Amino acid sequence: MKKYTRIFISIIEIIVVIYVISIASLILFRNKYGFTQFGNKTFINIDSSMKDTVRNARYGDLVIVKSGEKIKNKDIIYYYTIEEEDYIVGSGKVRKVNDNSYIVEDNIVIDESRLIGKENVNIHYLGSVISFIETKKGFVLCVLLPIIIVFIVEIFMFFSSFKRKNKSNIEEIEILEYDNFDIKKKKKNKKKKKRKKNRRK
Repeated sequence: MKKYTRIFISIIEIIVVIYVISIASLILFRNKYGFTQFGNKTFINIDSSMKDTVRNARYGDLVIVKSGEKIKNKDIIYYYTIEEEDYIVGSGKVRKVNDNSYIVEDNIVIDESRLIGKENVNIHYLGSVISFIETKKGFVLCVLLPIIIVFIVEIFMFFSSFKRKNKSNIEEIEILEYDNFDIKKKKKNKKKKKRKKNRRK
């Protein structure tokens, strides 16, 4: 039973570690525009500043945009734009493809350097979760607390194992001492019997 409990706890610990690394990566791996990026995929958290500038996404969604794909007319593209001196993401349907730019609805010209790419995945509500984790309270509850719990469990398991090992060693010593005592007793009895025999002779 203890073996299965240890295996179960180890699996939970691995899941927690993977979860913490994933969340920390989403928060820390930012590109120069302030958005999470891994290779050719950009993770866009649709917050209040972007809920009206991004098509086909709602407030609180996490949109994963893939770059490097060929852009054609009528494709919906995602691009960086500036609002109140901050970079946000906008999206629009392509009306015309030029050499180094794209024209989307309302005749907005998007330079290729500001292009992110085309939508790959849209995960509803995950953006809200990430927004909460990015706050101090969320970071403590969702990142630091799981690490602390895993650390405490590991300490508890270590001391439990140490205690069991010590108990086992003490029992082995007691058995050895008993065996030695028994051997000495037998030897003593043999000597007594031998003396009695000698006396009779």
